[in-house]
Amino acid sequence: MDTLSAQTTLMPHIITSARIKGMMPIMIDRSDLDSGINRLFAAVCFRRRGLPLLSRVSCPEELNPSHNRLEEMFIRRPVTHLPTTVRPLTLADRGFGRASLLLFMQRLPTLIRCSVAVGFSVALPTSTRQISSPNSHQGACPQSWATET
Repeated sequence: MDTLSAQTTLMPHIITSARIKGMMPIMIDRSDLDSGINRLFAAVCFRRRGLPLLSRVSCPEELNPSHNRLEEMFIRRPVTHLPTTVRPLTLADRGFGRASLLLFMQRLPTLIRCSVAVGFSVALPTSTRQISSPNSHQGACPQSWATET
């Protein structure tokens, strides 16, 4: 069994043990390391700390022909392998703001929020209330999108 499959198998048990229910923000980030190595990371907030769910490191050879496909497969795992008591809210930064990824994510059973500017905001479709980052007032309003399927 590869590491990503093992992490995916453990993920529902981590969520259940942490007693996370209802809406659960899943933070997703990508880091480009030295020599073209790419790291994808997904975590949830638990007791004011980041609780890792998934992590994947890809070599340059794996990124060809498309790193987009790897991102899509990675994002699908935490969204589709969660307990039914959890409703995922996927949070990502501007690195995930491309149109093709938005179209892919619209087909997943998740709320989506991607910020394409510095700062972040969360707007739920059932509410007009916005929750913004503490630093969002220090410049232009963030341009972001959200969708629900």
